[in-house]
Amino acid sequence: KPTPVKTEPKPTPVKTEPKPTPVNAPIKGAFRIHLLDWPSRLDLKSGQLALLADIQEEKADKQYRYFVGNFATKAEAEKELAEIKNLGFKTASVVPQH
Repeated sequence: KPTPVKTEPKPTPVKTEPKPTPVNAPIKGAFRIHLLDWPSRLDLKSGQLALLADIQEEKADKQYRYFVGNFATKAEAEKELAEIKNLGFKTASVVPQH
């Protein structure tokens, strides 16, 4: 009579649904794209800025600084940078998030 082989029960992988990111919560990335600096506040809903979503505006040193994106890697940001430059932001550059 053959001896039955004992097999360990395989653990069932637990499927976890990814938690949706709240719409208002910024996704923290390591890099973003600096669009431009301007001495006065710009209307984000007009001109070339209207072509972009989720523009971040910061005031520093009597200048308004405009950024877009939150990218995990510099490579991701540089890929988007090419598109941004095609929209007319010729001086745009990838900068670290701070």
